[in-house]
This record gives sequence, C-alpha cells and structure tokens, in this order.
Amino acid sequence: MFLFYVFIFFYLGFSFFDQSILNLFVIFIFLIFLIKKKNFKLILICIVFFAISLGYKCYLKYNQFYFNVGVVISSKDNYLIFNTLSGRYYISLKNHNFEIGDILKINGDIENYGFTTYENQFDFNKYLENNGVYFQIKNFNIKSISYFPIRFKPIINNLLNKYDSEVKDLIGFLLFNKGDYQYLSLMYKNNLGYYLILSSFHIYFFTNLVRKLLNIKISEKSSEKIVIIIAFLIMAFSNYKICIIRFILFQIINYLNRYYLKKKFSRIEIISLVFLIIGIIYPISLSKENIAYSYFLYLLLYLSGESKKILKRGKKVFFPLLINCYITTLNLYFNQYFSIFSFPFGILLGPYILMFYILVIISIFIPITGFIKICSQGIIKMVKFFDLINIKFYSSDFNTICLIIAVGSILLILYFIESGRIKKIFYCIYTLIFTIFLSCLPTQNIYVQSVYFINVGQGDSILFKDKNTNILVDTGGSLYNDLANETLIPFLKKNKVMQIDYLFISHNDYDHCGASDELVNNFKVNQIIDYHFLKIEIGDIIIQDLNQYSFLWNDDNNTSSQVLYVNFKNKNFLLMGDAPIEIEKRIIADHPSLNVDYLKIGHHGSSTSTCEEFIKTYLPKVAIISVGKNNIYHHPSDKVIKILNKYQVKIFRTDEMGTIKF
Repeated sequence: MFLFYVFIFFYLGFSFFDQSILNLFVIFIFLIFLIKKKNFKLILICIVFFAISLGYKCYLKYNQFYFNVGVVISSKDNYLIFNTLSGRYYISLKNHNFEIGDILKINGDIENYGFTTYENQFDFNKYLENNGVYFQIKNFNIKSISYFPIRFKPIINNLLNKYDSEVKDLIGFLLFNKGDYQYLSLMYKNNLGYYLILSSFHIYFFTNLVRKLLNIKISEKSSEKIVIIIAFLIMAFSNYKICIIRFILFQIINYLNRYYLKKKFSRIEIISLVFLIIGIIYPISLSKENIAYSYFLYLLLYLSGESKKILKRGKKVFFPLLINCYITTLNLYFNQYFSIFSFPFGILLGPYILMFYILVIISIFIPITGFIKICSQGIIKMVKFFDLINIKFYSSDFNTICLIIAVGSILLILYFIESGRIKKIFYCIYTLIFTIFLSCLPTQNIYVQSVYFINVGQGDSILFKDKNTNILVDTGGSLYNDLANETLIPFLKKNKVMQIDYLFISHNDYDHCGASDELVNNFKVNQIIDYHFLKIEIGDIIIQDLNQYSFLWNDDNNTSSQVLYVNFKNKNFLLMGDAPIEIEKRIIADHPSLNVDYLKIGHHGSSTSTCEEFIKTYLPKVAIISVGKNNIYHHPSDKVIKILNKYQVKIFRTDEMGTIKF
C-alpha cells in the first residue's frame, strides 16, 4: 500500500488551497494511522511528496518569470496550452496547424485570463486552472523550433471532411475531442458523459477483443505488446484524451509488473502509481471531480472485483448497480442532479458507440462513409430521444455530509459482503437510497427564504424565494447562450422552484429580458409584470416601483427601467435595473429617507449610474454588481468602485463570485 499513501499525500498537497480544512483532516487521520503502525519511513516519504506537490502548485500559480521555449501539450481548434519551464499558458489561436508535441518559441505579454461564466454551464476558467494554467500570452509571435514527426491533424481533418456537419460534429466529439457543443450538452445534462466518453471503458472493451483474437495465434505476452501499440495509435487519433493516456499507462505498468517484476505491486498500488504519474504530467487529473470520478471509481471497481469472489448469486447485476449508485452520488454532489435512466441507457448505447468507434478508424483505410452516416444518424436519434424521455432529479441539498454517508454506505456494503454479514447489507442499501432521494424532495419549500443574484454573465436575473413563493426579476439574455434552458431552468429546478409566481421585466434591454420568451415557453410562469406600477404585495413580500419618471424621457430605454424597492424578511433591497443618474437624483428627492440594506447597482456598474450623492444618501450595507467577466463595456467602472469603497459599502460581484445568495 506504499504507493497508495504516496499518491494520497501528493493529491492532498496539490489540492490544499482549494479544500484546506478537509485536507488537513484527512492528513491528520492518515498520520495517526501510520504512527500507530510505527511506519515512520513511510510518513517521511508522504510528507516529502505532500511538500513537492504543494510547491508544484505554488510554482504554477504564483511564479513571476517567463521562459519562452516550450512544448504544446493541448491543441484545440481555437487555442493552445503551452508548457514551459516557468509554467503553462493559454494562447488564443484560430486556424493553426500546431499539434501536441510541437516545440515552439513564443514571445508576448503575460496576462491573467478571464472568460465569462454562467450559472450551471461549463466554466472554462476553472478548466484552465485545473489544468495548471493560470496565465495567458497576448500580443504574441510564434517561432517553430521543431514539429512532432507524426501529424495526425491532417488525417483527422481529411476523415471528418467526408461527412456533413451533423455527422462530422458527432464523430469529432466522440472520437477526437472536438466538435459541436450540442452533443456535449445532451450527453452531460443526461449524465451520459462518464458512461460514453470520460471513462476509458470503450477502449478497454475494444483492446480486450483484440487481445482475445490475438491469443488464438500468438502468446499472451506478445498480444499484450500489440494491444499497447494499438492503444498508442488510438490515443494519438483521440487528440490525447487523458482517459486513454491513463488506460495506456495502466496497461504498460501492469505488463511490467506481471512479466518483469513478478507481481511486486498490488492492483491498488498500480492504480495509484498511474494517477501519480498522470497528476504530474496533467494537473487537471488532480481536480476533485476527476479524482472522484476516476481514481476512487477505479479503487471501487477493484474492491468490487475482489468481493465478487465471495458473493455467489446476483453479482452480475448487483455490482454494476452499486457502481452506478456511486456515480449517481457524484452527479448529485458536483452537478446537483442525476438522470434516473442514464445507467441502463449508457449500457445499451455503449456497445453501439464502440462499434461506431471501430468503424470510423477502419474508414481511414476502407471507404465505408455511407455506412458510418447511417450509424451516426442512429446515435443522434437515440440520444435526442433519450433526452426527451429521461427523468431528471435535481437537488442543491446534497452536501458533503450526504456524500460521506452515501459513499460510506457503499464501502460498508463491500465490507459486509467480504465479512459474510449479508443481512447488514440491506441497512446500508436503505441508508443509501434514503440519502439520495431525501435530498431530491422539495423540503426547501417548507423553510427556505433566500435571495439569489443569478450569474447570467453580462445581465441581470434575481430570484426571491419565500418558501413556496417565487419571484424572478429579469432573465438575462445572451446571443451566444440559451440562458433559459441552460442556466435559469436548471438553477430553478435545483432549488426546488416548481413555478414562477411573478416575473418582473425591468425594461426591454436584451441583457435583462432576452431569455424571457424561452423561459415562459419551457417553464411555468403565472404572471409577467413588464410595466410600471406603484405597489404590489405578494405574501409577505412588498414591492414598490420607485421609477415614476420614465415619461419624461421617450428616447432612452434605461430611463424607463423599473426601480424595485423590495421589503423581504425585514430587509430592504433596492434593485436599480439600468436606471441612470437622472433617475437616481429624482428618487433621492422624493424618497430621501429610504432604508437600503442591499443595493443592486444600476447598469452593471456603468459610470452612467451610481452617483456619489445616491450612495451618500442611502449608505447601503451591501452592493451587488451583476456583470460579465472581462466584458467589452469594461463594467464596472473604476469610478463606481471608488465611490462604493469611499463609503465602505461591501461589494459582491457575479463575475468574481458567481451566483450570490443571501
């Protein structure tokens, strides 16, 4: 178990800044265990690896010098990740021919990156950070020093260009880690990503088939070598997916352990060594999501394999269901929802995807494009049909305690199987099912009274939740994202919002109302208020519209913005919409003694709103700025920030914090 402890401490060091309290607790438990065993040599080695990984993370994140010669470690259609002695860098580059392994010299300006994020959607900033990338290179010039000798990109492009756009995108997405995000969205929102793409199971089944065929004619040792060579080719064609690199590394180490080291290492140690090596090369594999979905799942599969020897009946059904329960708990914890039919559908679709994968590789050498088109249409129809019939359960209540209880129950099940205490297994199963489904029940609607400033990028959307009463102010709007279906509706479902009682549209700017039509078409909205009013009482919530001056300006949409003064739980929220300074001054004149606890800053922090007189008069405790990261308007204005700081107003920003909850 030596390598197991080494990897755990290496991971704890690398992830220390992200989850320091939890990591300290785990370190303490492991150290107590090792001290009791009097294994002081192992303790010293573990501490050394912890320090190395912690230093490695600090080096990637905080070093200030730049070495301009490095190697491409990730090549996508519109960007590169460039690895040097001074760290890793993001480079925005379209229509390039660089591939993984190319050695380049790049001079340019080193800057922080920042990409707009949306609630419930893929966070590219987090992806880069998990990959050990903390800076980007701007205003660059590139000089090629040497190219990787085997160029797969032309082969892949020639293959993809044989097909129309839909088939091309599907093949690119499933096989080569590129293509249209509509399939990515469909796969992941139905929790099919692990079953069909993220795991290396399809490669395992393919190479296992090849291995069995080879064993008919040649020795097992020779067939293992050929399988490893085939896996290397698959890795290159797949644009070096981490799951396939992990699979190849496991095969190589397992081969060496079996034929040259006389099985010196256990399966757990081999798995730990694989993840240790991958963690050094690809820090993204050390994110807590990847560790949970891959490393601990590998260990669980190994433990299940050992337990199969003891359980005599039903093991072919029981253990896959147990593994699926583990994946379900992870989906609830990380994504806050799970799809009830994903497991059986993944099992049914998996072999079809595998066959499709093999056929596409064969098509490089044999012209079978017509047959592949038919197969791809079948996959597309199956996935779209499944998206229509699948039942999804949402929960924002599945916290760390629920995860510990669920995973603990799974481990206890394996332990009781091995120790022969079969009756106690049922108590664990009941606990597991109860934990999963209790978190999905709408218990929030009995007690939760909260306000959410939803991260919709450069726009506004605010939810007032008073137990079972729900009020939404604005919906946001984006020309590049379906905010209603990809952000708002999943967010509402996760927070047990079954319907919107009132939807207030402050004004007609697209970044405030652009998602409203799709929201109304796909979610129950009882009443829309898109006009000026004096006062509305909704249960215990009192809402006033303070902008009664819009008739004075007929040519400016911002002056027509509702300014909502909301009294909720004895707290006062002032939501300024996009109202400009002219409106602010008239509100001050007519309401000089307004009590404001929370102020939603007008016009995303633009200098056209939030004058000093306004802040000085109301002295809000908290200011919320709903804004997109690195937006083209350069919101919020430095002038506005200085005013807020001058009056010691605490600032919350959605571009920095994501969705803000009070």
